[in-house]
Amino acid sequence: SSYSGSTGQRWITHQGGKTDQLVPTQDLIKSTNQNLNVHITPMLPESKEFPWWNKPYSIAHFAENGDLRDDEVVMILDPDEFFVHALTQSKGTPLTHVLAHGRTLDMIKEANDGVSSDIATPGHPVAQMYGLGDRWLTLFDREKICGIDSPCTKVSSEEAWTHYSVGPPYILHATDFKKVAPLWLKMMKPVYEADRGDMQADMYAYIMAAAHYNLKHTRLEHFMVSDVGAAELEAWPWVEKIDSMSCQDPTINYPASSFPPFNSAQNSPLIPALIHAAQHYKAVYPKTGETWNFHKGHIPGQILDCEQPLVVSPPDDLFNVQTNNRDKRSAFMVCWMTYTINRAVLEYRKQFCTKKHLPEEKQEPKGGIVGIEQGGGGAGGGGVSEYYNSAKCIRLVVFRHQVVPPCNNANPDCYPLANRVC
Repeated sequence: SSYSGSTGQRWITHQGGKTDQLVPTQDLIKSTNQNLNVHITPMLPESKEFPWWNKPYSIAHFAENGDLRDDEVVMILDPDEFFVHALTQSKGTPLTHVLAHGRTLDMIKEANDGVSSDIATPGHPVAQMYGLGDRWLTLFDREKICGIDSPCTKVSSEEAWTHYSVGPPYILHATDFKKVAPLWLKMMKPVYEADRGDMQADMYAYIMAAAHYNLKHTRLEHFMVSDVGAAELEAWPWVEKIDSMSCQDPTINYPASSFPPFNSAQNSPLIPALIHAAQHYKAVYPKTGETWNFHKGHIPGQILDCEQPLVVSPPDDLFNVQTNNRDKRSAFMVCWMTYTINRAVLEYRKQFCTKKHLPEEKQEPKGGIVGIEQGGGGAGGGGVSEYYNSAKCIRLVVFRHQVVPPCNNANPDCYPLANRVC
């Protein structure tokens, strides 16, 4: 989907190619978190051809027009990254709470300025490791893109791997963010023209913008998990140490007083702060042979509508019955993403699917809805809400060739990659 600041509407394409205008500005800024502020940018024409233009463009627009103090730290995420718990940075972070390899770990151990190397300070950004490596050194004409005398043109292969093989979350001090953001956007055009269609074009543009200002990142691996086939790139070693996890509510393994952060006294396993839902995740439940899955693109576009059901939860022991690390990784992603989507949608409905928020034609109680949620009268409200659905009836399609009911009067939901099973 893309956003237009002039109309304040979001475009969503439905099954059969039908496109509707949805979500006015007042709905875009809705959140169950009272501390959330939203910065809406104008529409960028180039994003229709290549949606990845949106990231550097919106970031540059915020850097130049947003309310940002010089003493703040900025974290840039991809839109498909989801918080498992708060991402925090503090002085003296113990090495047991950091995943790093090779030279990066040595640099953290050698830090003697009283501040751990995993903290973003002026001139020293921090980021998650990605496998981009040094490919950009030869893929692009750096003298043309960065300038003949730019530090970007002098980056070695070792430096490219150690300091610039990174991606979201990018964590920068505000003074660095304000420098990098506009140059990131400026470099996006020549990068895209040189490598047209590459979904990583915005990442290469960011790397060269940062290298131009000699902003060598502390490259860490523990911020997120995403690629179940990744080796020493992500926080999978933590996931693989989890002995038992409830798939229907992964948070119950962590006492409320210690989630987050990790509580060593209660021996709670460490888990990454973010899940990057960049793949299609599938896990087989050996007791039945059934495949459970999660793909962000299979979630129906109307999932926030009050009358829509939630996603069907996998078996509670889906993670526990896996017998190898790769399958444990896949089950971890399926469990956490299904739980996260359902929890976010339900929290949204508790606050915004109430009589005072719904249009007049939808204010009649939904007597036919099953799975009515207790305490749905808004954040902190009590009583039974009859204005939203909490039944788990959406089953995501595992394979695209699976039959999905046609979009017609008999199937008004029109889910393109899901089925309604109850």
